[in-house]
Amino acid sequence: ATVYLELVLVVFLAARTINTDERRNKFLLLFVVFNTVFSLDVIGRGYWATTNFNKSLNNINVAGVYGLLLMPFLCCYALWCCEKRAIYKYLLITVNAALILFSFSSGAWLAAFFQALVLMFYGIKYKKITIKVILLGLLMLSLAFAAVDYIASGLPREALLREFGQISAAGDTEKLTNHRLDIWKATLYMSQKYPMTGWGRDTFEVTDGSVTYNGED
Repeated sequence: ATVYLELVLVVFLAARTINTDERRNKFLLLFVVFNTVFSLDVIGRGYWATTNFNKSLNNINVAGVYGLLLMPFLCCYALWCCEKRAIYKYLLITVNAALILFSFSSGAWLAAFFQALVLMFYGIKYKKITIKVILLGLLMLSLAFAAVDYIASGLPREALLREFGQISAAGDTEKLTNHRLDIWKATLYMSQKYPMTGWGRDTFEVTDGSVTYNGED
């Protein structure tokens, strides 16, 4: 209930404290550095020991959304602020692309593809992106995936193949939706039954593929 108040407070404090170009540049640098390091932490979850900070990001779909939200900030900073620092430029782009790739979420991949088209359009328009940058970025992403796959004993490769198998299963609705069809049907039914008041907290549960709400199957 306090989300909107917190948002107004954050905007007010930002306007009062980050009110010069120097402060804005420092804040942006801090934002980029923190989220780049944290992205590496999220990528490593499930493969090696990590801080496990913010456990909501253990959900790969949430991790994909996190990568999508970071994409314009990290990529624009890399292209516009790291022109003379090639290592930092490729590092930022590679880490962000790897975060989205390792979410193994086809929805995140599709959204990232359209975001990348927009970024490439403006990058080429303002001469920030060349074919060399794109090819080197893809090469670094491939090397990063191969390195993590080697360290994690092939687990990322298995997840990647599983996601491709799901995407290609156009004739198998259950496999294509990752067995979410019953959940969606139940959600639709519940929304139609009580569209205004809802069913209450903790009344929707999924166990072994079956959906239960208020004791009804």
